[in-house]
Amino acid sequence: MKKTLLITLDYLPGQGGIAQYWAGLKTFMPIDYFFILAPKNKQEFFEKNVIRRSFYNDFIWPRWLLLLFHIFNLIKKENFKQFIAGQILPIGTILFFLKKIGYIKSYLVSLHGFDIYSLKGRKKILAQHVLKTADKVIVNSEFTKQVVLQYDIPLKKIIKITPCPQIGVNPKNAQEQRRNGKIILSVSRLVERKGIDTILRSLPYVWEVDQTIKYIIVGEGPDKDRLQSIVKNEIVFELQKNVIFTGEINSTDLNNYYQKADIFILLPRDIQGDIEGFGMVYLEAGLYKLPVIATNSGGVADAVKANVTGILLPSNPDLKKVAATIILLIKNKQMRNAYGLANFNYAKSFQWQKQAEILIHNL
Repeated sequence: MKKTLLITLDYLPGQGGIAQYWAGLKTFMPIDYFFILAPKNKQEFFEKNVIRRSFYNDFIWPRWLLLLFHIFNLIKKENFKQFIAGQILPIGTILFFLKKIGYIKSYLVSLHGFDIYSLKGRKKILAQHVLKTADKVIVNSEFTKQVVLQYDIPLKKIIKITPCPQIGVNPKNAQEQRRNGKIILSVSRLVERKGIDTILRSLPYVWEVDQTIKYIIVGEGPDKDRLQSIVKNEIVFELQKNVIFTGEINSTDLNNYYQKADIFILLPRDIQGDIEGFGMVYLEAGLYKLPVIATNSGGVADAVKANVTGILLPSNPDLKKVAATIILLIKNKQMRNAYGLANFNYAKSFQWQKQAEILIHNL
């Protein structure tokens, strides 16, 4: 393996999927050969082999010239031989430029679905140049791989390295503590594409069958006010108490909610190119032996095995279909347990060490 520098806009202490992706992989990368260049952070978060620099300067153009300067200095000082662009734009652009002028010999680009799927116009043309010049392209799902192939990139250049359940998840006696099919759970950043509004609007049909079913929504985000207004304006007052918004919670409380839940549900959809790149949260639910209800959107099909670990609905499903699916699992304990156990075994098959070995082999 060559001495490698990953350059990424997203890393710890950030909580996003890309930050967690690289933190998981780094745990199993050779300590003398794998380094990360990430932006400075206000929390003074220190980690071995992570170099912190300011990436942008608002008083020069292009703003990323400061990052280019840091990369030049690091190459001279540390003698890096291989590079990974954590984002295709602008970091992939910088590595493309450095390779074109002969300053570096090779680089890889890492993609997560939404970052390549939504590009248009000049950005899409630039991204194609970056991908064609890259030695390898890392994708997180089958969906992302298919998007990259549309850029006329040879299949042999594409490496699939999937995310894995978040380090620190701590399920205990998951299925043994499960209650009697009365709690459905979503864990998500509250943004429109996650489809929580669809779930809320399906609940009146669910409550026609059983008014004791509760829906717990864990997370914060810009869509929270709209979602709460749906509850207030579209659900009868007597049943509004059955919808619980927890807000942002700590890992212990999150563990407890997973333990109490009977079904995990999230119904993401494509909104103007903003799409689910993978669906890690379904696998985290699997570690608690939870069956899942999901939509076949973006990379979700890599995280959910239809009719094995849960039920995969079409994108933008009919409300009555959503309700019928919830009721089906609520009423059928045997099906819940079978899907939950299968999801548990499937989630355990995603291991950071195995994914890191794939990366090491390609560096």
